[in-house]
Amino acid sequence: MDGSLPSRSGRGNDSTVRLRSGEMTSVQTPGGGGYGDPLERDPDAVGRDVAEGKVSERMAQGSYGVVLLEGGEVDRRATESLRARLRRDRGGDSGQI
Repeated sequence: MDGSLPSRSGRGNDSTVRLRSGEMTSVQTPGGGGYGDPLERDPDAVGRDVAEGKVSERMAQGSYGVVLLEGGEVDRRATESLRARLRRDRGGDSGQI
């Protein structure tokens, strides 16, 4: 193996990587489809995901309804308020998968 990148076709999430015999690849994807209502996820778990770089702070707020303080601690009052607003805004859609 000479360290060069393998040939690749496609774009975005739809791509093909051709490897030569003996080469390996690793695929890491950020987040996943999940299960259940994201607004029911434990806020502390969401905070850990942000700290570990698994989700952005923007995603924590927009998808999970979790507001974090500057040090990464969950702002409980703001989180409850945001989650209530997000539930109202989506109407009858529970967000469940």
